[in-house]
Amino acid sequence: MAYALNCTPRITDVRRLRAAAFTPYIVGLTLLVVAVPLSLAYETKIEAAQFLAVSVALFVVALLVKRGFLIATATLAGGLVAIVIFGFMNVVHETRVVDAFTDLGACVVAGIPCWLALRGVTASWRLRRVAWHRERAGGIGHSIAELPRDARLIRAVSPLAGALVVYGTGFCAATLVGLATGIGWLAGLALLAFALVGSRVMQRARRTLASRVAEVRARDPRPPLLLVRSFYDDNLEIEPRFEYFGRLLRKRLTLEEFVVSYLLTMGPVVAIGKPREDLSPLGAAREYLSGPSWQQRVATILDECSWVVAILGSGEGLIWEYEQVVRRQMTNRFILVIPPVTVQVIRQRWEAFQKAFPPATMVDWSLTAAAGVPLCAVFPERAAPLLFCSKYQNETAYSVVFAMLLPGLTCHPPYGSFEELSVRGGKLHY
Repeated sequence: MAYALNCTPRITDVRRLRAAAFTPYIVGLTLLVVAVPLSLAYETKIEAAQFLAVSVALFVVALLVKRGFLIATATLAGGLVAIVIFGFMNVVHETRVVDAFTDLGACVVAGIPCWLALRGVTASWRLRRVAWHRERAGGIGHSIAELPRDARLIRAVSPLAGALVVYGTGFCAATLVGLATGIGWLAGLALLAFALVGSRVMQRARRTLASRVAEVRARDPRPPLLLVRSFYDDNLEIEPRFEYFGRLLRKRLTLEEFVVSYLLTMGPVVAIGKPREDLSPLGAAREYLSGPSWQQRVATILDECSWVVAILGSGEGLIWEYEQVVRRQMTNRFILVIPPVTVQVIRQRWEAFQKAFPPATMVDWSLTAAAGVPLCAVFPERAAPLLFCSKYQNETAYSVVFAMLLPGLTCHPPYGSFEELSVRGGKLHY
């Protein structure tokens, strides 16, 4: 018997918060890009400063709403409700039919963000006491400290400079299109073509700078986490979350890159690299071996690591690694990440997985049918497996799942924060 935790309600609420934050964000961006330059050109600096202040305030409100601050969401909803009510009052007192219909249309348009904000209030209220977001490890300072001190730094200069040139050319082209047409979305389309190319060139620079196992182990003395997976899934991408224009200037995250960014809070994440690959994928630090010696090296790392993280697959080498986890009685320190593939592919991979990993035979797939597709699974000692399920398989869904998962892994003893969920039948209660 296993417990299927339905994460969809929590993920839906997170999506509602982001939808509610869209209105202040896009209005603030419009003021910043259109109203402020026009005021500087044709009006006064005082009006430009006012537009700038309003724009910054709207950006702050959007950020707070996305983070789930109830007061900010309620304030936004209250302001939009007041605008809609005031608009309807104008419709009632309007004497001209044409003007009345115009005001009514404006009220209907304003009603859409008002409805989104009201849904955001209820979502913020439900999320106020539960884990749903977590800062990922690292930052600018952390990234600078991880830069290699060898020839990789020199080799990365060329793609990095190329990416900056492409981005700069794109911004210039977008500005010219915007000034010539006065249509913002055409300028965005002009930038998009350059951004898609630039993001891939930047990706090459980042992969050139990828760290090796010896480097991350020297910087971080904590026991490592070993990532095992099929080489086939090294560059498997996940659908990005709704971030307005936030993903415009970068390539989609790979599943490995996303997972590792969260697990770095628990220790350095290492993996055996695919032989003869030119560039390391982003995510776990790689160690490259050739021939059958890789099994001996994996066995050594298993004896040292604190956790084993696997991306569900069915390759021959991965099956051997599952068996080694069971042989060392590390099943209670094993995290299984289910990739964003079809249910049929997941079932096929799971069948191979459970043959090598006996605790997986306790999972009843009929439980997951109502909860959605499993995104992650853990196998506590002397307890039923826990499956984190959702009907979504995007970045937001994985973010919420890992925000729920990590507190249980880092508590003492592990999985302590999951006990109530297990006893109560694996249902989430807000």
